[in-house]
Amino acid sequence: MTEIDWHGLVSDIELLATAGCYEKVNQVLSLGLVNSLRREAARLVLKGEGVYADLGAGPGTSAKVIKEDLEGSTLILVDPSIPMLSISLENVRDPRILRFGGRFEQLPFKDNSIDGITAMFSYRDAVDYYAALDEIARVLKPDGRLAILDFYRHTNRLIHSLVKLYVFVMVPVALLATLCPKHLSTYKSFLASLDRMLTDKDLVEELEKRFETVKMLGKAPGVAIFYAANPRGKG
Repeated sequence: MTEIDWHGLVSDIELLATAGCYEKVNQVLSLGLVNSLRREAARLVLKGEGVYADLGAGPGTSAKVIKEDLEGSTLILVDPSIPMLSISLENVRDPRILRFGGRFEQLPFKDNSIDGITAMFSYRDAVDYYAALDEIARVLKPDGRLAILDFYRHTNRLIHSLVKLYVFVMVPVALLATLCPKHLSTYKSFLASLDRMLTDKDLVEELEKRFETVKMLGKAPGVAIFYAANPRGKG
C-alpha cells in the first residue's frame, strides 16, 4: 500500500466540509447515487432497536440517511476530527444521535457493546486497515453486523486505472459545478487513498478471518458494500 499523510487528509476533509463542498462534490461524483447507496448499507445493519455506530462520520451526511430507519435506537457518530463532529451537530440534530471522538484503531466502546456498525466512504482512510477490523470485531455483539461502503482497489489494474481516471476528471467538474474550484488541491489525498486501499479480494479475506458471514455487493466499478456479521469467537 502507498503511504498517505493522514493528518493532511483529515485537514483536507475538514476544509471541504467547512466550505460546504464535501457532500456537494460527492453527489456529483456519484451521479446522485451516493445517498441511495448509504441507505442500502444502513439497512443491512439496522435490525430493530439497539446501539449503532457510524465510523468516520465526518459532517454527518451519512447520519442523515441512517436516522431515517433508526426508530427507537441510538446512533453514535465517531470521527477523529472534533471540528467535523461540530459540523455534524449543525447538519443533523436528533436526540437519538450521540458523538464521540475516536479512530478506527481505537474505538471508544466496551467489548460486545454495539449492535451494528457502518463505515461510509471512510474505511479507506483508516491508518491501519487490519487493526481497524480487529477493533470493529471487538466492540460488536456476538450477532453484530458491519457494512463498509467504499471504493476499493480493483484487482484488475486496468479497471483500477479507469476508476482513478474517472475521479481525476470528475472531481474538477464537480468542484466547478458546486462553485468550489479553489479546493481542487485537497482531492490529491483522495486519489492517494484509492491506491492505498485494500483490494476487494483482500478485504473479503480479512473480513472472513473475523466474521462468520461475509458478502460483497458490487455497486459500480471500484465501489461496493462489504457486509459482515457474527464476529468469530463470540458464539
